[in-house]
Amino acid sequence: MQQFTRRVAFAASLPLLALAVSAGAANTPTTNVIHTEWNIEALAMSGSRIAYDVSGTYIEPAPKGCRNKVLVRSLHTGATRRVSGEKTCYADGTPTGAGVREVAVAGKQFAWIVNQGGNTQSYDYLRTSSLPRPKERRLAAAARFGDLGSLQGNWIGGLVASKNLLAVNRWSTDAQGEVTRSELDLVGANGLRRLTLGAKAIFAQSTDSGRIAVLRADGTVGIYDASGKLRREVSPKSAKEIALRGNDLLVLTKTRTLEIYDARSGAHLGSWPVPAGAETLDAYAGLAVYADHPQFTGQRFKVHALKLVNGKDVVVGTGTLYAGLRPRRDVQLEAPGLVYVKNSRTFVFVPFGRLLAAVS
Repeated sequence: MQQFTRRVAFAASLPLLALAVSAGAANTPTTNVIHTEWNIEALAMSGSRIAYDVSGTYIEPAPKGCRNKVLVRSLHTGATRRVSGEKTCYADGTPTGAGVREVAVAGKQFAWIVNQGGNTQSYDYLRTSSLPRPKERRLAAAARFGDLGSLQGNWIGGLVASKNLLAVNRWSTDAQGEVTRSELDLVGANGLRRLTLGAKAIFAQSTDSGRIAVLRADGTVGIYDASGKLRREVSPKSAKEIALRGNDLLVLTKTRTLEIYDARSGAHLGSWPVPAGAETLDAYAGLAVYADHPQFTGQRFKVHALKLVNGKDVVVGTGTLYAGLRPRRDVQLEAPGLVYVKNSRTFVFVPFGRLLAAVS
């Protein structure tokens, strides 16, 4: 295992952070289990808010009326509110569509992508809403046609958010599935604003502090600012997933490692081993979290917390890998703590102080 030497300033800050958490331990809430009425299909988190999509399409008996909702829940109060509208009610109403495939939240702004289709066509719709008066709006659409395995046309994906920034990718493919055009856009209240064009601008996977990190088809990573300027490029080996947080760029690899890079300089800082099933990476304040997914549905999976400064890796939760449309990002970490999808109708919230205690 390669030893990981962190920056002095960062290392010095960890004891202070641990002391602050310890001092407030008496006020730290316990682990919270949150049950939903319908199946969870997408998940995002921003601060103390979690946004998620639930579907009642495959519930027996089938609910009357609306069968798909994007909801927001406050971890402080437990209050839950619907932010989607009538159109999203029918997100799961087509034979081959994925329904609400992605969801993102940036403060009081929400965005989600609905995928619908049949055997020879597929459609993506980017929709948004906001608090305090939610009203669903469609900002963009894309369509592609052909055989199911080789659709030609336009796509929307790579929806990411943090604080007041929402971003998304749009691209086109030919009949052979090759990308012919691509761009990275900012998502605003009144529409999309293009940041940059080209194959190097896709696919967005993480945002933080006004920056967007993309994992390209060639395995390289690009970090862009909110004006579209490329700030840093990194070339990890066998990257399969990335997370950007503060000065850390984290890369999960196909060779069972978590690689740590300096997001400002691109310098490789070190690596730690992870299980083969490590996926859905996120990070905050010197911690990384991920799920170790098994190969088959119906099996148990484990949620890990890993301390970047020394590589201590601890299982902090478990769940069941269920069949169907499991959220693409089923593990989320923010200042309040960790939220993960335990099973088809259950979230678990683990306060950040408890995560720190687990890896101390």
